[in-house]
Amino acid sequence: METLRQDFESALSILYKSISRLSSTMWGQSSLIESKLRSADTRENDNWKKETKAQIGYGEITKGSMTHLINLLQHIDMLMPETLGSAGEYRLVESSRFLDVGSGFGKPVFHVAMQVGCEAKGVEVVPARVEFTLDFLMNTIENKGNLVNHKLEKKGKRKNAGKKRKKPITNKQSASKILSKSDAIGTTAHTQAKAIINPEQTINFTNNWYERVTFERVDATKVKQYVNEKNKPYTHIYSYNKIMTKETMREICEILNRTEYKVLAWYFSEDKSRKYGLKDAILVHKMPMLSTCLLYTSDAADEEDSVDLGGRRIIKKKN
Repeated sequence: METLRQDFESALSILYKSISRLSSTMWGQSSLIESKLRSADTRENDNWKKETKAQIGYGEITKGSMTHLINLLQHIDMLMPETLGSAGEYRLVESSRFLDVGSGFGKPVFHVAMQVGCEAKGVEVVPARVEFTLDFLMNTIENKGNLVNHKLEKKGKRKNAGKKRKKPITNKQSASKILSKSDAIGTTAHTQAKAIINPEQTINFTNNWYERVTFERVDATKVKQYVNEKNKPYTHIYSYNKIMTKETMREICEILNRTEYKVLAWYFSEDKSRKYGLKDAILVHKMPMLSTCLLYTSDAADEEDSVDLGGRRIIKKKN
């Protein structure tokens, strides 16, 4: 078990460092707009921004915060057992379906697949970011999970160019079940902490962890529901939604209201989430970060039962 943990920690560290190094020149808005993708469909690359109202600014969760978030999701029944009822179904486990809305350069998606071993997908509207994650994923597959060999391909020199690549498993109606909040929320009467949960890390790391990872260029505001290719809703949805526009958030909340997710994590408070139209959701936990991340769940619960545990809030969706 200790060897497994060491292998996982080593691979995870290399993963974050590799993506940070390779994506460091792509964070600026101007570089994203001026950059031409390496795929053949340049018309799509040039017109993408005209077809979406999404904000192209970028931000991402840290490795430490994502580790803590995953640990909490794996043991979510420890947070509010009396409220969640059959709390085991809310756990993030190997049979879960994880979606990152606005996945950027893909760190949370890779992290979940690596640690949990579940289906993990990222949807992103900016073509350059999707191209990056697909390149990184293909490199990982070709190197059979060896992350040390990753290197950034030169523009116009995409590996396997001209060859028909096996189409990744994708679905334009994909999305995730976890949402987070953009600013810290003060403690209120009904969110007083009962306990600070620090669950032990559960690792389901295998050599072929990358086989359950997919990425797709999708405008997350233009789908009916957040479901996978088998029309099954994503059980756990995450979004680093701190820089999303108000209009984007309203449209995402409408789609979430139509999706039978289990847990949602993002950076908007309960009041702000409701303001943008999120319905039937109860906040159950709040986790401290540089910006507070909030968790929401999707079944019946009384608002009075919501608690503040260690800083993160989770909301349950009412039937």
